[in-house]
Amino acid sequence: MPIPFQTFDPDLFARAQPLLDDEWLARDPELAPVLPTVLARNVGQDWHKAGTFRHHLVGVTRSLTVWQQPRDVRLLGLLHSVYGNAFVDLVKFDPASERARLRELVGESAEHLVYLFCTQSRTQFVQKVLGQGMEEDGSLLLDKDGTQHRLTPYEVAAFTIVSMADTIEQWFSWQDDIYSRFPHVQHRPQAVHWAASLWPGPMRPTGRMV
Repeated sequence: MPIPFQTFDPDLFARAQPLLDDEWLARDPELAPVLPTVLARNVGQDWHKAGTFRHHLVGVTRSLTVWQQPRDVRLLGLLHSVYGNAFVDLVKFDPASERARLRELVGESAEHLVYLFCTQSRTQFVQKVLGQGMEEDGSLLLDKDGTQHRLTPYEVAAFTIVSMADTIEQWFSWQDDIYSRFPHVQHRPQAVHWAASLWPGPMRPTGRMV
């Protein structure tokens, strides 16, 4: 079935066009003050999928900005892996000793979102959201090491939209092979054809990949 062309939205285009500039984030009044501290943690030197970790964080934040998300959610996008998580072992702030430093930089509510997003099970979160496992009020119960934690409706909404931005920014054909049954892939390894999922998929390597 052919997919119809979407109607051109001049307001969306006008909002998105400035964000194509590589330095747009440095001019964003809400996010620019955070950028020097993030860059000082060498996020521009860590490889991540098809670019640097900095490229990924900025790309996620760009999508959230186009979608007109509030400051705390955009900051969550910019910092969504800085405490590390089950998917990416790139700890840029030590959650045991540096939460106060990040809280002072971005505010209590944004830091709280970042900490929860990094420390709760993202796989379990996605499974429950896709499986309609939310409560009637929009909250969601997660289990970690035998301890239950209830995400508020706002936290669920923030994590959902940041997960969407995170996925579309980094999804490539080789990930389709690996994660074809995501978020259940870790429970069904027999369904994954690892030999067909060598990075970067059906593309020829370039000099920057060596």
